[in-house]
Amino acid sequence: MAAGLVLVAACSSGDDSGGGSGGGGSIAERLESLPAGLSDDPALVVFGDLDEAADLADVSLSGDSSDDDAIDAILAITAGPVRGKASAVAAVTPEAAHVDRMAGDGLDEFRDEVGWSVLDVDSFVEYQVPPRNVTVMAGDFDEDRLSEALGEPDDGVWVIGDPDGDLQIEDTSPARPLGEPLWLSLVDGRLVVTRTEEAMDAVRSDDGKTLGDDVFFRPLAEALDGEDVYSAMLTGPVMADPRVAPSQCDAFLPRPFGGVAAAIADDHGPVVVLAYVHDGADAAEANAEALEQLVDDGRSIAGRQPWSEYFEVDDISTDDNVLVARLRVTEDGRAGIWRQLLLQRDNLVAFCT
Repeated sequence: MAAGLVLVAACSSGDDSGGGSGGGGSIAERLESLPAGLSDDPALVVFGDLDEAADLADVSLSGDSSDDDAIDAILAITAGPVRGKASAVAAVTPEAAHVDRMAGDGLDEFRDEVGWSVLDVDSFVEYQVPPRNVTVMAGDFDEDRLSEALGEPDDGVWVIGDPDGDLQIEDTSPARPLGEPLWLSLVDGRLVVTRTEEAMDAVRSDDGKTLGDDVFFRPLAEALDGEDVYSAMLTGPVMADPRVAPSQCDAFLPRPFGGVAAAIADDHGPVVVLAYVHDGADAAEANAEALEQLVDDGRSIAGRQPWSEYFEVDDISTDDNVLVARLRVTEDGRAGIWRQLLLQRDNLVAFCT
């Protein structure tokens, strides 16, 4: 990461549609912009309301910001160091924005290459299953600015890189750090960025199912909307790392689930929200009981520390097959821990096979 800028690339005021608006609707509504069936691999969906995060951090995300101010603002909304202290705001940013390359002239070079930057993004939802990534962003995107950077679109789509989909390692850039091709389009005022032509065609088509139809993703999103989260990760079942010894399985959730989400909200301080969708109510109840015991008396499998050093239970409840937990972060500097739970397959969000 350049110049020590360490950021993770994954609830708007004035909108009554539930958690995560930023001009783009609830999380459940945003799932309808992501096509289903792009990959056989489990989907990872990342959401962020950067407007809400900026309000919470008392910073401004503006295209008029200097590079230094922009970097400071992004750090402030992503639990980065602000005046020597980790921020209590812990949003994720779109992977497509490559904020880890903003230092130096990276922000200007990115904007010159593709006609937009993370500073133009109010909120986003992103399907992260390379190479079929799909990013849908609400914000301030200008067609003329995009065309100035990318040339005139072909049937509403701009293409940068090899249109055959090949990586061009010798032709990397701030927006294409692997030399990957990109497809961009404005769809209903939102900027869509994909890494395959197939994915762009699926987004622009009115046919086919979306993740909004999914029996696990939809209830996860609705649960998060009810908790006013401003950033989240949603995925399918998370199983413990195969290297986990059978004797350690008692430290994981006892019942399987079909989908799980980790998110962050603000309620007079950071609150981690976990949501799980099970096959039935009995499994949800069993995991609710086990989850409370894990937080009170258990340890992180990844970090070995007691969970009670990180969280206090605000509430753990079930509604039929859906389990929702609100865990208050005990120290502001640890707000970013929510982003690691799924990535590390830690025991609060995983079960043994």
